[in-house]
Amino acid sequence: MSMESSNTSSNMASNQNETTGERSGTALYSISLTTQAIMTSAYIISFILGLLGNGVGIFIVFRRSRRRFCSTNVLIGNMVIADLLVTLFAMPLAVEYLYIQNKWFGGLVGEMACKLIHFPNFVTISASVLTILTISIERYCAVFYHLRNSFLRKTKYLTAIIWCTSIVLACPYLFSYTLAQDAAGQYFCVVEWGDIKQTYASQRIYYSFVFVFLYAIPLALMSVLYTRIAIKLWKKTATRGESFIIRKSATKAKRKVVKLLLGLVVFFALCSAPAHIMHYYMFYELKAWLQMPLAIKLLSFWIYNTNSAVNPIVYIVLSERFRREFFRLAHGNWCERRTIRFSISKTKRPHRMKPTVTTRVWLQAKKKNR
Repeated sequence: MSMESSNTSSNMASNQNETTGERSGTALYSISLTTQAIMTSAYIISFILGLLGNGVGIFIVFRRSRRRFCSTNVLIGNMVIADLLVTLFAMPLAVEYLYIQNKWFGGLVGEMACKLIHFPNFVTISASVLTILTISIERYCAVFYHLRNSFLRKTKYLTAIIWCTSIVLACPYLFSYTLAQDAAGQYFCVVEWGDIKQTYASQRIYYSFVFVFLYAIPLALMSVLYTRIAIKLWKKTATRGESFIIRKSATKAKRKVVKLLLGLVVFFALCSAPAHIMHYYMFYELKAWLQMPLAIKLLSFWIYNTNSAVNPIVYIVLSERFRREFFRLAHGNWCERRTIRFSISKTKRPHRMKPTVTTRVWLQAKKKNR
C-alpha cells in the first residue's frame, strides 16, 4: 500500500482477490515480455537521470552554501537528497515488481525485510513533497514579510520536522505489510489490516488521507502562494532615478522567477496526478480498475517516480543560478586545465619590461660618460 509503482502489487491483488475469495495479495498479474522490456528501459533511464541529476544538484547546493549560506539552498538540498533516496529505493523495487511482483521469501528475515524495504520509499517521497511545500512557504514569507533571517535560524528545525512527519506518515507500512503464503507454499509480501474487506477499507481511508495531505493541500497552497508571489513581482515598480536598462533587466529577472515558480507547480501537479488517479480507480471504481490495461497502471506510477529524477533538472533548466553553476561544474575541469597550462607557459617565457623614460635617460648619460 503505497504511492510507488513497486508497491501497487498488493493493492491490485487485493482488489482482484475481493472477487475471487483468495487471501489478499497472493494473486499475480501476467506481464508480457514487451511490457517488461519497455518499462525496465524506462526505469533504467529514470534511474540514471535521478543519480546524475540529484548528484549534481547536491554538489551545486552545498557548493553554493559554502559561499553564502541560505535557507532556500538548505531546503533545496533536503529535497534533492530525498529525491535521490527515492531513486535508490523506489525504482529498483519497481523493476523487481515487473518480474516477480510481490513474491517474497519466508522466515523472520523475510518478515522484517517485507516491512522495512517498503518503509523508506514512502518516507522519502513524503519528505520530497513536504520540502517542496516548505520551500514555497519560505519564499512567500521572504517576499511578503522579509522573514528570511528567521527561517535561516530555523532551517535545521524545519528539516527535522519534515523528516519526522514523513516517518509518522509512513508508520502504517510497518504494521500493515506482512507475509502471506498461498496453497503452493509460495510467500508473498502483502498488505493486511485484518480480513480482505477490512484491508480494502483501510487502504481506501489511508490513500484518501495521503491524497489530501500529500497532494491536494500542498498543490493548493503552492498555487496560492506562488500566484501571490508572481503578482507581487510583476506589480513591483522601479524606484525613481533608475534607468531604462535597469528597469528592463529587473523585468526580465521577474519573468524568469515567475517561470520557475509556475514550472515547479505545474510539474508537481502533472507528475503526481496519474498515480493519484490510479488510486482513485483502485479504491472507488473497482470494476473500471480491473478492466484497465496493466500498461497504463505501470506507466502512471513510473511517471510519479520520474518526478524525483527530473526535479533537479527542472531547477537547472528554469533557474539561471542553477544553470550557471551547472555549466561552471561541467566546464570547470577543462577551464582549470587550460588555466594551469597557460600559467605554466607564461612562467616559461617571462615578460621583459620596457624601460621607462627615466631609465633611458640614465642609460644615455652613462654611455656619454664612458
